[in-house]
Amino acid sequence: ERAELLPQITQDIPTYFPLNFRRKDNGDFTFEIGDELFGLEEFIRAFYPKPRNLRYFFLLGSHLGLLHNHFSNFLERNKWIEKALTPTGSRTSESNLISVYLDLAASKTHHPFLLSELERIIEKDLGTQMKDLPITLIHGDLNHSNLIWQENNPKIVDSETIKNSSRLNEFESPLLFGGKMAKPRYIKGSLEVMAYSYNQSSKVPLSKEEIKVLSSLLKYALLRNFVIRK
Repeated sequence: ERAELLPQITQDIPTYFPLNFRRKDNGDFTFEIGDELFGLEEFIRAFYPKPRNLRYFFLLGSHLGLLHNHFSNFLERNKWIEKALTPTGSRTSESNLISVYLDLAASKTHHPFLLSELERIIEKDLGTQMKDLPITLIHGDLNHSNLIWQENNPKIVDSETIKNSSRLNEFESPLLFGGKMAKPRYIKGSLEVMAYSYNQSSKVPLSKEEIKVLSSLLKYALLRNFVIRK
C-alpha cells in the first residue's frame, strides 16, 4: 500500500519531484520497464551540487515551507492516507533517548561533556515535546545528496522516506548531512536562517513551541548519528 501511495504523492507535486520521461537512448538516470526506457530528464539538465552557505539554507528553508504547503494540500484531498504513512515508534521517544545515553556512557572513550548535553536534552523531555507537536507529511531525508538544483529551485529524489511526522524532523538532515556523513559540519546561523525563511513561505509558520525544540532536536540527532552510531 505504501509503495503505491508514494508515486501518487510525487506525481501530484511535479514542482519538486521530477517526472519520468520515455527515452530512446541508454544514458544516465535511465531504467527499464517492460520494453521501454525511462529517465529523469530534469536531473541531466540540473546543476549539482550547490555550495552550503547561509544563502543555501535560506533557499532550502523557503522551499521546505512551499513543499509542506503542497503536502498539506494533498492530505486535505486525501485524508485517508494519513494513517498509512504514519510510522510506528519515534526516534525521539524517551526509551531511545535513554538508550543513546547508556550507549555513550558504556563506551570506552570518556565523554563527560556529551553526557551532560544528553542529560539536559532528557531533562527537557524532548520525546514528549516532539510527540505533542502537530504532525504533517514530510519528505524525511532532505540531505544534500537528495537535492538536485536548477538555479535556485531544487528537485527532490529518494521519495521512499515520505511519512507523516513532526515537520521539525525535516530540518534535521539538511543541517547534518552534506553528502559527507563521516564528518558533518554545522554552519553557524543555518538553523535560524532556515526557520526564518520557512516561516516566510509556509502557510502555517513554526510555532514558538516548535522553535524552542529545534536546537535540542539538532543536538540529539548529531549525538545519535555521528558520535554513537559511528
